[in-house]
Amino acid sequence: MGSLNNFVDTISNEYNLGAPYDAPPSEAPTPYGGYSDLTDSQEIALIILQICSGVLSMIGSSVIVYKIFRTLSKHQKTTPNDRIILGLSCCDIVASVTYIIGPFMLPRDTSQVVWALGGDGSCQVLGFLMQISCLWSLWYNCMLSYYYLLTVRFKVSRKVMRQKFEPWMHLSGIIFFPITAITGYFANWYGEQGLTMTCWVRDVPTGCDADGIMCTGDATNLVSYIYGAIPTVVTFLSLVVNNIIIYVFVRRTLVVPKPKTPSLRGGFPANDIETDDASNSDHQSDSAEPAQSDVQHEEHLNRILFRQRLTREAATQGFLYVTSFLLTASPLFILQVLDGSFGFDKENQESLYPLLVLNSLLLPLQGFFNVFIYVKPTYERFRIRNPEQPRWITLKQALFDPKVPKIASIVGTTIGRNQSFRRNSNLRNSAGVRLNNSSNSSGHDDRSSSLPKVSLGSRFEMSLGNIVEEDDDRSVAESMTSSEPIVVVRPKSELD
Repeated sequence: MGSLNNFVDTISNEYNLGAPYDAPPSEAPTPYGGYSDLTDSQEIALIILQICSGVLSMIGSSVIVYKIFRTLSKHQKTTPNDRIILGLSCCDIVASVTYIIGPFMLPRDTSQVVWALGGDGSCQVLGFLMQISCLWSLWYNCMLSYYYLLTVRFKVSRKVMRQKFEPWMHLSGIIFFPITAITGYFANWYGEQGLTMTCWVRDVPTGCDADGIMCTGDATNLVSYIYGAIPTVVTFLSLVVNNIIIYVFVRRTLVVPKPKTPSLRGGFPANDIETDDASNSDHQSDSAEPAQSDVQHEEHLNRILFRQRLTREAATQGFLYVTSFLLTASPLFILQVLDGSFGFDKENQESLYPLLVLNSLLLPLQGFFNVFIYVKPTYERFRIRNPEQPRWITLKQALFDPKVPKIASIVGTTIGRNQSFRRNSNLRNSAGVRLNNSSNSSGHDDRSSSLPKVSLGSRFEMSLGNIVEEDDDRSVAESMTSSEPIVVVRPKSELD
């Protein structure tokens, strides 16, 4: 009988049969942020979207890195813009890998994510990668906006940019992000986040005893603000403010100055514009003057188109990089604000599912967007040079051909195709080129407005690193903002 009682006691103790119903024998730790209300299918969809976007971004950033290193090997030099984009792309490659492997590195014992296979150590590695790559790539977007601000608005030459400003653009990230990432890793500060499938700053205890068990304070919010909030807010504000300044400046400089002294400023002689029938017949009877007028007309149009194209390319380059960043980073920024400031956690994921889908789809895609922004100027130039060529061949040239057509040759080619139009007096008259005697007598010069408009493709021409063809001692803005119409084209003696 005693042996039977011992057997019953053993079974009861092993299976905890005598415990109350509300106290189960073992209970898994409560996941951070509570229990998720997403189904497994919804989580799998988020993971697949994030992996696919990460792969596309990694390919796009790798193409940019390949193009820059190929340019370096061929020309033995790169521009400041190329080097900043290189840093951004390298960080984005690591960030893309982080997004791809992130859901699998979450701690299996505490995470509710369906494919979580890691542990606390893998979560610390994931937090380290998030800080050193994802946030560093964000910071490079901020530095890129300041590059365009200094180059376009404040006329900083390439040489001054390289010697005075560019080193600090790189060093600011080199100093901050590796130090903070390493500190968080060894201090074991990283943990799974509430709304996103990643690990980052989560648990920063303070006032702990010698064993690190009893702690009286928590500095998680403070460290999160230093590690992520400050760089993010500074980046968003810099992008918006800098591009507003550039936009206003470019809008003002796109107005073509009217030459006050045509014979000295590269404008048209008086006999180049038809004023009445008599002067028109006299003008057509002279074989030398029309030829000279047509040459000056074409040179003037060439220079105007050259400067306007250069201005638009420089401004829209920065604008599109900003648009790409805001599109990809905004969902994550909103989620972080909801998590940190409004108390949203895993229990609210069902109501935030559309935003979670956008975050998984867009956040890793910056490298994919950047490659199109980076190669589009070369694509436009090859397309203008060979308009009859299939588009896929043009895209291949833009991606892999280092011999990019110069912008001056493109403008000249476009003007040459429209030469017959400009020399046809009947079409000039239909376009309103003829000036009457009253306008000449009043001293108002409308000759610059008589220039035919030549389409150069999309207005979104990009990549300042590829379009700047001036010397290192000259800035892009110097070519854009000079009061002289003849400012961008190099003299023939320099070309020889």
